Amino acid sequence: MENKNRIAWLDAARGLGIAMVYLGHFGQEAGMSYDFVFQFHVPLFFFLAGCTGTLHRRPPKEAFRRAAERLLIPYLFFGVIYLAALVIVQDSTEGMGGQLRIFLTGATRNQFAAGSLWFLTCLWVMETVNIAVSRLNPWLRVAVAAGLYALAVKALPANPMFTPQWPMNVDSAMGYFLYYTLGAVLFRGVEALFRAESVRGKAALHGAGALSLAYAAFVMLTHARDHVRWYLNVPGYDLAGTVLHTSILIFAALYAARWLQGCRPLRETGQDTLYLCGCEDLLRMTVPMALRTFGLGITIVNPFSAMVYAAALIALARRTAVPLEKKILERVMKR
Repeated sequence: MENKNRIAWLDAARGLGIAMVYLGHFGQEAGMSYDFVFQFHVPLFFFLAGCTGTLHRRPPKEAFRRAAERLLIPYLFFGVIYLAALVIVQDSTEGMGGQLRIFLTGATRNQFAAGSLWFLTCLWVMETVNIAVSRLNPWLRVAVAAGLYALAVKALPANPMFTPQWPMNVDSAMGYFLYYTLGAVLFRGVEALFRAESVRGKAALHGAGALSLAYAAFVMLTHARDHVRWYLNVPGYDLAGTVLHTSILIFAALYAARWLQGCRPLRETGQDTLYLCGCEDLLRMTVPMALRTFGLGITIVNPFSAMVYAAALIALARRTAVPLEKKILERVMKR
């Protein structure tokens, strides 16, 4: 039974986001969707995490403890299960020493075999930083986050958006913390806009929503990146243009979620994103092998088949892995 205190469009947005993750991880087999979703699906999740963080304000010590419980314990749980399954599937421990070292230092993005788990350690770093700056003026927090973003993209030897290097994904957290902070600062305003009753408010909502969806469609269909440019001869215009581009795509996803919030399966999928994130790589590895046992196979022949398979994996996970994961983690958390 659904909790009536939940915010429907937030859950729907998470549902759309996790569907994008599953689809995007098919790579080029997902067609134009692959390039499109990778332009904003990670910032979208961090934006939504920032939104959620505003709903549960706690004293710093308790907030830190809760962040570790919600993110690091599931990270360890999912990681251990994946590594054990990897040994069984490979029938070998070759290369496992390196994977274990990466896992114990936080699963640096694009280095650990279970490619989705980096999100949990990166989000934990962000929530820790957010606790430290939570007493600052909201727009000062945005300024701090923007400074970290500029530092990550311009000053680090390797751009953490593409080639992260640091343990616990600290460099990635520097780059993405801006979107988390924007979610925390803008959430109440977005919520008020989505509940607008006045003619002016509804006009602003649907006008901005229609323009953002049109922009998103243009970007997707033309395989275009970063169409928003600030043709100003000032330092940092490229950074501002990229953030604006990504923010428009995020708002398009939120607006779509508002229209789809009445879809209960989508909302329930959004409520399970932690567990779906944790078991994605495991399912992607084991389901094809299980089917081969019965002489069956899966062939992704076009983007539509990738969409069907992604939806089937999510449905399978929610019926099998997710309920089991919830029971185990709930027992672990109570101890």
